[in-house]
Amino acid sequence: MLFCSFGLDAKLKIYSPPHCTQVTKDSDYISRYKMDYPVAYIHPGQKEAFQKLFCINPAAVHKGVAVVCDWAAPPQVQFTMGDEYMHVVRQDPAGQYPGNAVIKTYQICNHTTHLDRQSGIVVTETGTNQGEVIHSSDGIILPFAYETKKYIPVPPRMGLSYVRVIVNSLSPPKVDFDSSLNKVTIRFSLTQITLSTYTIVGKAVQAP
Repeated sequence: MLFCSFGLDAKLKIYSPPHCTQVTKDSDYISRYKMDYPVAYIHPGQKEAFQKLFCINPAAVHKGVAVVCDWAAPPQVQFTMGDEYMHVVRQDPAGQYPGNAVIKTYQICNHTTHLDRQSGIVVTETGTNQGEVIHSSDGIILPFAYETKKYIPVPPRMGLSYVRVIVNSLSPPKVDFDSSLNKVTIRFSLTQITLSTYTIVGKAVQAP
């Protein structure tokens, strides 16, 4: 399980882990959005964790930088440009994995999904923000509900032009939209905390 800190830098430990691994990957894409992720932590005794990455839609990532620091030894850090997750494996010959490993990440990309670092809100937008609102719904995702599917009803002679999904959660999920079925899917991995709330808004325009 991976824990994030939103605006709590003043309360963090005075001392930082001394063994760090930095991974930097670049591409030829020209991107202008910098996404600074909240500082994340792997708890004592936990060997590995996955960090959700948001610069994947489209996967035109110009740069990705991750710095992961630990107490026993430099950790292994693996991700590829456009990946949905970064994988961190702690290294400790004694198998104890003491203290918190600290993860600092940023990406530069063209993206339609972003993370609000102050509130833990994930916002996903699909389409062009135009037309009239034809659907708005709110809901709660209960513990251990790892996949939630919601369909957006579209009136006759109208076409869905825009979908906005807002998920407020401690552990950010993956949000997908299937335009052929007008279906929103919110997925959590088996290691994530699923308890969260969501809002789905759909807009439509007159079909030609």
